[in-house]
Amino acid sequence: MLKRAFSVCATEAATPAHLSAIDSLIVASTCECGCDTVEFAGRDAAPPPTPSILADGLAEAPSGAAIGLIVFGTPDAITCLEVYSFDDEPARLPAVATIRPFEQAGGLSSNPSLERP
Repeated sequence: MLKRAFSVCATEAATPAHLSAIDSLIVASTCECGCDTVEFAGRDAAPPPTPSILADGLAEAPSGAAIGLIVFGTPDAITCLEVYSFDDEPARLPAVATIRPFEQAGGLSSNPSLERP
């Protein structure tokens, strides 16, 4: 899912190093609201810098509902995968193939420097 997000809707803040780190991510916590948002474990105990948006997209939940997807991170790490709904239902992880650039709805532009599948 993260590889697809970086492939189709990465921002200028995303780097090839972020893409390389995906396979080693460890989920540290989940969202308390019941959605499928996850926070990833950090590398050290130092306070993290303010995260940037690394990827920003739209997708479809298994129910067919439209959802948003944002990957947050610092220059050194991916810190969070946020999924959010446009209604009151907690967002579920989307089908990977449905992830598309948010720019189609007026969001951020993609980052062409990242490898495309």
